[in-house]
Amino acid sequence: MNGNFDCTQFISFDSNICEKQVKKMMDPFEELGFVIIIDGEIKPVKRKYFKNYISQHFTELKYDNFIGEFEDWEEICNPPTLIKKFVNNIHVILKKEDISNFKLILTSFAEEGTTTNKVIILNKDQIIKGIYSMSKHNFDIWVDNLILKLI
Repeated sequence: MNGNFDCTQFISFDSNICEKQVKKMMDPFEELGFVIIIDGEIKPVKRKYFKNYISQHFTELKYDNFIGEFEDWEEICNPPTLIKKFVNNIHVILKKEDISNFKLILTSFAEEGTTTNKVIILNKDQIIKGIYSMSKHNFDIWVDNLILKLI
């Protein structure tokens, strides 16, 4: 039987900063209610599932109800407040020097050989458009796990 997991988010990127600095960068997410799990503390099943998308730094932003925010998101131009704040925090990270190969991973349900992943490459100004793919009101794309590669 394969291991599985659900309802979590990850940020992965390359940088010369240390783990302590990565943790500090994630503080604004903690203020929104996310539990920050840094690299080596992330469960092996999650690391294995996303092994092809992991960069130098890999951080889990655990918030069991965050994916639920996407269920009520009807119009792309009107995201829920928590999603807006989440995206604002990502923009702050992207403004830091020495951040490259940035990926945002949103997980509804993940199980090796069972679930689907969608990789979308976007400009960092299109994050809202990209994550709207997880909305149940978006009928263009439906996916279990979304990987946004930001350029």
